[in-house]
Amino acid sequence: MKLPIAEGVKSADSVVGVCRLFGRDKDSLDACILDFNGADFLNVGEIAALAMYARQVSRNRLTSLVNHQSARCYGYLQRINFFNSLGIDSLERFVRHDPNGEFLEITEIIDDEAYTTNSIPAQLRGIIQKASYVDISLVSAIDRSFGEILDNVLNHSHTQVPGIAIAQHYPNKGFVEFCVADAGIGIVQSLRSNPSLSAKSANELMEMAFEFGVGENVNGVRGVDDGYGCGYGLAFASKLIEAAKGQLWAVSHDECMLLTGDGFTHVNGCWFPGTLICARIPDRAVLSESDLDVANDGLTNRPFYWDAQGNEIEDLFDGGGILW
Repeated sequence: MKLPIAEGVKSADSVVGVCRLFGRDKDSLDACILDFNGADFLNVGEIAALAMYARQVSRNRLTSLVNHQSARCYGYLQRINFFNSLGIDSLERFVRHDPNGEFLEITEIIDDEAYTTNSIPAQLRGIIQKASYVDISLVSAIDRSFGEILDNVLNHSHTQVPGIAIAQHYPNKGFVEFCVADAGIGIVQSLRSNPSLSAKSANELMEMAFEFGVGENVNGVRGVDDGYGCGYGLAFASKLIEAAKGQLWAVSHDECMLLTGDGFTHVNGCWFPGTLICARIPDRAVLSESDLDVANDGLTNRPFYWDAQGNEIEDLFDGGGILW
């Protein structure tokens, strides 16, 4: 069964169209055949979805690509590391160069704390900083948020298939898009392993995953010490997206939702073999500490303390037990 990629990327909703292709054939695929005929361009969210999907199904099904070398997106797929990430030989007729804060090619989230929790988050944050104005007081918090999201791909996805991260600034489109994807058990199943959350509906759990103090190992919705140290990664990321007036898509197995400044919208018909988080931040956005009211109390957010150079002095979110 071929998946017509061009059909999936017609949607302006980034990953939704591709994940609807996955949902349409999730129970009947004997082979994963990605058909790139007519696919002129793909954003990194769509590329991440296809790469993670192919990496997962290729473990026990034949994976092949058709019409990819003739597709207009072929060169970009090469540069963003799509083929290399799938172990597919691809003759590159260009010289790789320093991305210089413009993009992060498909990068495996590996069990290496220094790389996963420091290097990749710093690159993601650097792309956002280059495209937008980010107050120095947020630098440490952004790094911590991305670091926890990546770290929990390792700790909570329960899969042997490495997760991936990818990002790109699109000046002509006016936004930065960054994505993290895994092939794990998903947000709903992970949260339901917490007895205090087991009775919640799938829709409720998807929304709760973006609240501070909600996690697989947290006793109660707000956790210990008013939730500090628990469920920080996705919660802070969602506040960042809201403050920037951006968009965030979360697809986790049969559940999909879109987060904007107007709140959550649940999207039907999507499927993903794990969890995909894809976020867009408009470039030239101005992000300051006071814009991110994480406590939802109208007061200035101060989850971290910094010195004048933006170096973290004290981390009030110290602890464990987060979901993502």
